[in-house]
Amino acid sequence: MSITSKHRWLICWLYAAGMLGLSIMPAGALTETPELFPQQDKVLHALMYGGWAIMLGWALHKQMQNRPTTWMVGIVLIATAYGVLMEGLQGSLIWIQRACSWGDMLANLAGAILGVGLFALCRRKV
Repeated sequence: MSITSKHRWLICWLYAAGMLGLSIMPAGALTETPELFPQQDKVLHALMYGGWAIMLGWALHKQMQNRPTTWMVGIVLIATAYGVLMEGLQGSLIWIQRACSWGDMLANLAGAILGVGLFALCRRKV
C-alpha cells in the first residue's frame, strides 16, 4: 500500500504539532526528565528537527525530482525557521517558564542539515 502525498503531509504536520506541544510545555513538566549525558537537550533538538527534515523530504519526494538541491535547502530553511519560531514562542510565553536559546536554535539547524543529508543519502540508494 502506497501512502498518498496528502497523508504524507498530514503526518508531517502532526509531527510539527507534536514539536509545538513539546516546545510550549511548562518547564516544570520537563524537570522530571533525567539527564543521561551532557548536552542531552541539544541532541534531542537535533534529532527532533532532523526527523522533521526527513519527513519533509519524504512528503516532497515528487517535487524533489526537479532541482533536488534547491528543495533540500528549502527544507533546511523551513525546519530552521520553525525552530526559531518555537524558541521565540518559548521566550514570549512567560508563564511556561522556558527561555529562548541560541544553542537550541543551532541544534535545530544542525539537526535539519543532518536530516536532509541522511534523506539525500537514502534517496540515492532507492
